[in-house]
Amino acid sequence: MIQKLDDMGLVVYERYRGLTLTRKAEKIARFAQRKDALMSKLLRLVGIEEKTANEDAEGLEHHAHKATLNRIERFVDFANDHPLGSRPS
Repeated sequence: MIQKLDDMGLVVYERYRGLTLTRKAEKIARFAQRKDALMSKLLRLVGIEEKTANEDAEGLEHHAHKATLNRIERFVDFANDHPLGSRPS
């Protein structure tokens, strides 16, 4: 598996020294973290308990398209800036 990841340009493997992630792999990891956090925020926003939201977000993040995530992010930001019951000035 390590050889496959190395062939994909995701890790640099040096025998007896271990492996390190490449920038490409770090970018993929940051994007995965962003997706997970965003899904969790959305679920908590609609009233799901934090523990459940975090567990569910783990599965949902694997199935969401980048365009969907961008829309969800815009919605979450809007909802946080305009909580229910608030009125525009």
